[in-house]
Amino acid sequence: MPKKDVEKFLEAKELVLENLEVLESWISQYEDSHIDPDYALYNEIEILMDQTQVCRSYLDLDEIIIKCREVEQNIDVWLSNHGQTQMELSWPAMER
Repeated sequence: MPKKDVEKFLEAKELVLENLEVLESWISQYEDSHIDPDYALYNEIEILMDQTQVCRSYLDLDEIIIKCREVEQNIDVWLSNHGQTQMELSWPAMER
């Protein structure tokens, strides 16, 4: 992978990690509201963070982003059902 592509890939990974931290903070913010009573979302976010850190290809990162968007959507649905809203996160577009 050319150096320019490596830099873009690393920036994309960093954005994914930042967004996962935001998702984690949303869950923590509503911890008393039973948004994640069995910690399934929290655990999924932790797994996605680990996968992102070791990921080495755009294909792998793209799969991780798909899973991240699903977690974000699950949180958004729960929040909207309880009269809350959050800003939509911006995920990296995978360029190949």
